[in-house]
Amino acid sequence: MANIVDHLLYYLRKPKTVLIHVGKCGGGTLQKTLARDPRKIRFYSFHVEKPIYRNKDQYYILARDPISRSISAFNWRYKLVVESKEQVERFPGEYQALSKYKSLNRLAECLYDDNGSANHEAIDEFNSIHHLKENISFHLTEFLKKCPAGNIKGVLMQESLNADMEKFFSVDNEKIGYDKRNPSKVSSELSLRARKNLVRYLEDDYHCLFKLHNLGLINDQAMLNIYQNAFLQDKVAAYG
Repeated sequence: MANIVDHLLYYLRKPKTVLIHVGKCGGGTLQKTLARDPRKIRFYSFHVEKPIYRNKDQYYILARDPISRSISAFNWRYKLVVESKEQVERFPGEYQALSKYKSLNRLAECLYDDNGSANHEAIDEFNSIHHLKENISFHLTEFLKKCPAGNIKGVLMQESLNADMEKFFSVDNEKIGYDKRNPSKVSSELSLRARKNLVRYLEDDYHCLFKLHNLGLINDQAMLNIYQNAFLQDKVAAYG
C-alpha cells in the first residue's frame, strides 16, 4: 500500500502503465509471471488502495466474480489469521470476526435479518476482514467515473487469467493459481441465503463489472457466468 509520498511521486512521473490489482484476482500470479519474462514488463501497481487516475496513463485491471472473490478472500485470511496465526494481529478485529464465524457462509447469512434489514454488527465484522473490505467497488467505483474507456487497455479476469495474460502480454503460465492456493480447510459452500445476501451487499461490485462489460472490456460469456453465479439460488429454488 502506497503512502502519501508515493502518491506525490506518482503524480510527477512520466506516463506509466498502471495495474489496478484488486485483491484475490490473480495479481500476484500475473506480476510473478511478468517478472520472469525477459522483456521485464513493469507496472505502477495500486493494491488494496484506491487508484489515482491520470489522463496520460494506461491501465490494466484485475477482476473476478464477486462471490468467488469473497470466498477466496475469507478462506485465505482464515488460513493466515486463525489456522496458522501468521497474521493474527495485523488488522484490528479481524481475528475475532474470522474465529467467530469460521466460514464465509455463516458470516454472509448474518448480513441481513429475516426481514431483510441490515445487520450492522455483521457488516462491520465483514469489513474488518482484509480483502473483503477492499472489494471491487472499493477500487473501481470512483476510478471508472473519471477514466475513459480508451485509457483502459484491458481487464484480466481471474477465471481466464492464463488466456488473458497471453492476450494482453503474450506470456503464458501453466501453473495459474499455484502461488495463491488457499489450502484452508474452511468450507467454500454457500447456502441460498448466504449467496443472496452477498449479491445484495456486493451490488456495487456488480455495477463496476457491468460497466466494464458495457465498455467492451469484459466479454459476454464472462459476464453471463458472473450473472449465473449470482442468481444460482433462483435456479436451485426453481428445480429443487
